[in-house]
Amino acid sequence: MARRVISLTETKARLSDVVARAAGRGTRTVVTRRGRPVAAIVPVADLEVLEQLEDREAEATLVKDLERKTRARAKAAPLAEVLRRYGLSS
Repeated sequence: MARRVISLTETKARLSDVVARAAGRGTRTVVTRRGRPVAAIVPVADLEVLEQLEDREAEATLVKDLERKTRARAKAAPLAEVLRRYGLSS
C-alpha cells in the first residue's frame, strides 16, 4: 500500500486528489504541519480495521478487569466469618 507525506498547505490545495488516491488506489497520506505529522487521510477499509482493533483491545481490557474483580471477591471472606473470627458475632 502506497504512502505519501504532504504538507497541510498542499493537502488543502489538492484535497480532491488526495481523497481520490485514498479511495481508488488505497494510498495513505500523512499530513504535516511545519514538518510534523498531524493527521492522515486513509482508505475507509483501513479505518474499519483500526476500529475493529480498538474494539478488541477494549473488550480484552474489560475481560481482564472483570477477572481481576472476580478473583478479588473470591479472596474476600464473608462478613459473618470475619465477625466470628474477631469474636464479634452473637
